[in-house]
Amino acid sequence: MLELRQMENCIATAMKSAITSAVGLTPKIKCSRNKWKQYQLHEMYFCVNKTSYLTPCKAQGLQDKCDGHEDIYFHKF
Repeated sequence: MLELRQMENCIATAMKSAITSAVGLTPKIKCSRNKWKQYQLHEMYFCVNKTSYLTPCKAQGLQDKCDGHEDIYFHKF
């Protein structure tokens, strides 16, 4: 299981893989850049159907938005 600590960098694919194993669906992620220009996890989202069940995201425009960077930082909430 992937354990994230404050200010720890992680590999985006490893993080998504751990969540996929736990939830059964792969999340979409969005990154932002911090003041040191490092990519950081900004949002993680799933799609739901009309009956409020998680479903694979098939809509256009719902791709990962981390500019192809694999090293991203997870900041403490």
